Amino acid sequence: MASQIKKVKTEELPSKPFTNSGVYDDEVTLVFGAIEEKKLFVPRSFLCIASPVFKAMLKHDFKEKKKKSIKMIGKKYDDFLDFLLCIHPGIQKPVEVSNVLCIVSFAEEYQVTPMVEKCKIVMNSILSKAEEKEEGSYGRSRILYQLGSVRNCFYVLKSADTLNYTDVVNLAVKTIARFGHCCYTDEEDINVERKFCLSNQNLQTTYGQGSKQTYGDVRKECVSMLKKLSLELRCRILSTRLTLVNVDSFK
Repeated sequence: MASQIKKVKTEELPSKPFTNSGVYDDEVTLVFGAIEEKKLFVPRSFLCIASPVFKAMLKHDFKEKKKKSIKMIGKKYDDFLDFLLCIHPGIQKPVEVSNVLCIVSFAEEYQVTPMVEKCKIVMNSILSKAEEKEEGSYGRSRILYQLGSVRNCFYVLKSADTLNYTDVVNLAVKTIARFGHCCYTDEEDINVERKFCLSNQNLQTTYGQGSKQTYGDVRKECVSMLKKLSLELRCRILSTRLTLVNVDSFK
């Protein structure tokens, strides 16, 4: 691999790897977007070592073998760069709450097994911490935490279900079921005081669009996400909630 990479001075290296062309002798260009193209410049050797899928594409009899550029259809430039920085041996950007749901789909698609395991750990930690917040907060703070946490749990559930992560799905179902049903069903909250307290409260978003959303916006998002789940998952969430009703720790 070292013999295939140009020897460049430290000051010539880009501030972010893969964003400048001409750095590597065995460079392949990854092209994102149909209208306004954005590009990443990655050594073939790096891709082949990191991913058996890329190795097959670039070394076997696939059309990409002889191409100098590859169209990354349906993939976002920023998300894929994040993925590359996470598997770069010299950077190893951490997998975190803020990027895990973007990275995990790439880790699966390109069969980067160590990254898949890291992503599962972070996804499980999101679910575990959601329950901790629900248990440790009170009054208005508790309601806000519940709503923000259940929304994050739905995002994890959606991703885990798509990728067939059974263990993560099971934990997500159990976690969501423990939250107040008004966070994710069409039943209106009849507590007037709660409405008064929360009508103008903003919640910082984690995976949704924009930097802030109101209580009502996030609740509607949760309701919508529940409706988009498969009938099986919806039934599992609601039936799990029913089994927890008589448990002392259930709230």
